[in-house]
Amino acid sequence: TQINELNDDIKELNTFQKVYEHIASFEDALPLIQSLKTDALRDRHWNQLMELTSTSFDVHSASFTLGKLFDMKLHRYGKKIASITYAAEQERKIERKLAAIKTAWNKKLLPLYQYKGVPILSDTSEMETDLEDDVLNL
Repeated sequence: TQINELNDDIKELNTFQKVYEHIASFEDALPLIQSLKTDALRDRHWNQLMELTSTSFDVHSASFTLGKLFDMKLHRYGKKIASITYAAEQERKIERKLAAIKTAWNKKLLPLYQYKGVPILSDTSEMETDLEDDVLNL
């Protein structure tokens, strides 16, 4: 809004245009930076981002700064970055569900009965139903 009020001569200056481009790209990058804050991003996702942006860095290093994110020129890859972060979130949901399923199944006991002193597997229909439900819920 205030930019529109500036004199046209100022807007035509190369310096003004460069600063304006940097500000615009910064504004476009902010939501992407926000999406990269998720703890769902694993090293494989960061590797995809580095490959996409043709940059390289150690995300776990103290030298990984906001400047490194700006060097990635995130504003150029908005849709692809959104796709990577969305996939990371979905993968995290699946990982959590799998962990819950694993915990539940580790506690289940096979239904056994004794036949002539030998343990024999009994009716497993309830377990089969539980298994089908778990598969469908993934």
